[in-house]
Amino acid sequence: MHFRNFRPRSRRSPSPPLVNAGDYARVPIIIGSTRDELRSFYQSAVGWTEAQYDDFVRKNFGSHADAVLKQYAWPANATDPAAVAYQVAAIATDDGTLGADTIEQGIGGCATAALTATFAKSAPVYAYEFSPRSGPGWYTIAGYQWGAGHAAELPYLYPMHDGGVVASGFTPDESMIADAMARYWGAFVIQASRRRRACPLGRRTARARGSSPSQTAGRWNS
Repeated sequence: MHFRNFRPRSRRSPSPPLVNAGDYARVPIIIGSTRDELRSFYQSAVGWTEAQYDDFVRKNFGSHADAVLKQYAWPANATDPAAVAYQVAAIATDDGTLGADTIEQGIGGCATAALTATFAKSAPVYAYEFSPRSGPGWYTIAGYQWGAGHAAELPYLYPMHDGGVVASGFTPDESMIADAMARYWGAFVIQASRRRRACPLGRRTARARGSSPSQTAGRWNS
């Protein structure tokens, strides 16, 4: 997986208590998130000024704000009103903001990487990042690219998730990704591994750099 080197701001525990305590079945696990999880929720940041962006970071990150602003600087292409929203979403994704109140660590970025590493200490783990950014999103917002936002992968795994609307517009490449994902997930359910037959995207999975022997990672791209 590909995550920025970012230290989450919170004092939340590194993963849910039961996981930290090792209180879970030692069975193969598949876990992942989307590249732009929080783009699905930060459309309200479209058109923010630099002052508004700075205020958002300082209110949310306190004494860590300067470090965050260094890592996630005001976008160079800020003439695009959506650019600042993408940057805000990137911060929130990497910080695991989504779901933090429910599962402590949150979903996406560093949060998913940390939870994956914790599981991998005791069980076989297959981690993925869903990154195709060409999908239409939940609905149309002029000038806004939803990217690989939260739930963007669902039509790929379940073509009738939205009644087939998104899947019906897939490009040949997107259809190939959908087929590969279904094969990987199906193989995991049947074999408890990522092995699959006749998958067109075999090169998409690789041993995660620096991972434990029980942790492998993949990335689906368009």
